[in-house]
Parts: sequence; C-alpha cells; structure tokens
Amino acid sequence: MKHREPAPAGRVWEGAAITTATRRALIAVPLTCLLAAVALLALFPAQVCQPFASEGAYLQHVTGSEATVAVLTEQPRRLRLEIRPEGAAQGEPLFTAEEPAPVRVHGLRARGLVPDTRYAYAVRDEQGSLLAAGTLRTAPPPGRRTVVFAALGDSGGVANEHALALPAWARRLIGRADDDRQQGVLATAIAHQVRPDFVLHTGDVVYPDGERCRYREAFFLPFAPLLQSAPLYPVLGNHDARTEGGAPLLEAFELPVNDADRTERFYSFQWGQVHVAALDSTRNDEDYLAAQARWLDRDLAAAAGSWRVVFMHHPPFSRGKYRGQPLLRAHIVPVLERHRVHLVLSGHDHNYQRFAPIGGVTYVVTGGGGVKLYPVEPGEGLVAWAVAYHYVVAEAGESVLQVRAVGIDGRELDRFSIAR
Repeated sequence: MKHREPAPAGRVWEGAAITTATRRALIAVPLTCLLAAVALLALFPAQVCQPFASEGAYLQHVTGSEATVAVLTEQPRRLRLEIRPEGAAQGEPLFTAEEPAPVRVHGLRARGLVPDTRYAYAVRDEQGSLLAAGTLRTAPPPGRRTVVFAALGDSGGVANEHALALPAWARRLIGRADDDRQQGVLATAIAHQVRPDFVLHTGDVVYPDGERCRYREAFFLPFAPLLQSAPLYPVLGNHDARTEGGAPLLEAFELPVNDADRTERFYSFQWGQVHVAALDSTRNDEDYLAAQARWLDRDLAAAAGSWRVVFMHHPPFSRGKYRGQPLLRAHIVPVLERHRVHLVLSGHDHNYQRFAPIGGVTYVVTGGGGVKLYPVEPGEGLVAWAVAYHYVVAEAGESVLQVRAVGIDGRELDRFSIAR
C-alpha cells in the first residue's frame, strides 16, 4: 500500500446543447444586462473548498488475486480492512489488513483472493467502528467469461455559487448552463444498469484546476454509488494537471505501477481477456511521448492474445472543438496500428464521436461526462456522433467486442462491434 499526502449513425443528437437560434438570441442581449449580471457575481462570497477526503471507501486496482480498497480521511487515522466471501456469515474474516500507523491516504490491500469471485469488504477504524462497506469481484482468468467495462470522461464539474445566482440566460452566456454537473446521474446509471467489472475515466476528473479541495464535490460524492463496487481507472486530463502537474489525482488513486519510473502517470492492467493501457497526453513534449510510445510498444507486444484497449485524455482524431493532437498521431498512432489495437478511447472534446477504423484501429471520443457540451463538425471518417451527456459500455466476448454509447436519458446513441 502507499502512504503519502441512438441517434442513428451520422446524425447529431443535440441533447442539451445550445442551438444556433439560442446562441443568436444570447448575442443580442444588451450589454447593460451582461454588465449587470457580472456585477451581481461580486455580491456573493467565493466558494469554500472542501477537505481532500472521500465519501466512504472506493475500490481501486483489482486483479485475480488482489484488491485495493482506498479511503481518504480528513485527519490521520489507522484503518483496518476485512474481506469475506459475499454472503458468508459474519465471523472471523477471510483476510484482514491493518495499517501500522495513522495516515490520511489509505490504500488497504487484500491478497490471496480467488479469481472471478465475489467478496464483501468492510473498513473499520481504530475502535472497530464500521466506516464503509461494499462488494468487489476479482478479475477472471482469460477466456473465462464476458468482461463488461464502462467509460466516460470530462465529468468533473463543481458548483459555482456565483453562477447559480444569475438568471438562466446569463448562466448560458458565461458557459455555466444549468444542465452542467450531470456526472452523478451518469455514474449512478452505470452502477445500477451496467454493473461493470471496471470503469475507465478519460480525464478531467476535477474542474477547474484539479485542486484537492474539489475532489469530494466533483468526484467522490457523485461517483459514490459506482466506486463502492467497481474499480475506476483514470488518466490525467489537462484540468487535472493544472495543480502540481496532477499530483492530487495521483494521490487519490491507487493505480498499477508498471512504467519505468513508477510514476503511475501511464500504466496497464489485464482483466480477463481484456488488456488496457493508459497514457498521459497532458504534456506537449515530444521526448515524453516518444518514451511512452516505446513503453506502449513493449506492453502491447506482451498482450498479443487479448482484446487491446488504449485510453488517454486528448484524442488523436476529433471533429470537435479541439480537433486531434498532431503529436499523438506522430508518436502514439503508429504503435497502435502496429499492434492492431482494437479500441482507443479519449475525451477532451465534450461530446461523443466514433470514427471508421483508421489503420485498423477504431477511435472513440467520450467526453460527455457532465460538463458543458461542445459541438461536432461532421467530416471525413466520422461515422457517428452525438452532442449529449453519455457513457460508453463495452462487452468483450471471446470473438466479438460489442460497444454502445448510452445517453443520460438511457437512449442508445450508437452501437457497433469489433471482431477478431
């Protein structure tokens, strides 16, 4: 442990995006009204940050034989993890892990577990009082069963008391529409309707700057129903990296450690017949990306018999506000094509996009996780898109990977399959 401080393909589903007519109407708002709205902001005090603490326990890295349960506490505490087979009678736990000293960042790890088995876990404090409880399922051996995982990104909106004081037209004008902050609805839908083995987050976990004091509101509270039973694996987004290069995210998450420098900024893991590699796209540095490309080349070469999934924050290809990233196309895309990666997921553009396979690789942008949506410009290679809050669900069987994009209202936005 570590202790440290459908819309049918080719059509746009507008969702809650601002229409052209609305945008024109907003532009026509008299300047005096805008100035009055800005002046109104000054009447309200700044938002108070919350402690860097979680909402109970949350699952982290899980393998076939190990599982990490994490907790962030406001004050240093000494915690104990208890693991039992799900449904077993109360009594002596199968496994316990107790911290040797009080800490704030808790990574409680259970070892010696059985693959593809459900367990119940409990976290207790120094006096034996129950702090949190949940369930987990260990990863299966390759080929044992279908693996289900979900993905979403750009979810980390936080409340803005200044904006909430404004009328609706003013909130939309300054980009604080009242349809923001939908991450809790999406996370709850994933938890109860999908029940995934694990979840991938394509970055921008916490807006606006990835501060420690925003994690509780932007992430731990809205994601609580999901985090208790499914491990969530994130990558750094540009907003996450604004505070100390992303240090708060790396403190909050217990991620696989298998990059050469043991940074957890990029990593990989195996879940049954699915191999997942996570990349750090937040540095506009050719040497850094080239080093990741060399690591990725070795990592994917060792996963030749698996479904290969790669995710990062910035998209190599996009028809959204930011377009694709040339440095990723120069350094990462050749590796993806060489190893015939089946699916690449990214965020950054706040919408859903799917491209026809490029060099044999299917690219999906899933950045509709809860903050202000961005438009999509149809163009070459783009076969499905939606301007809507959504998440992605993938089911990896023996020979087919089935993928769906699901809107916040439960409507299927896109569906496709990849065969091997």
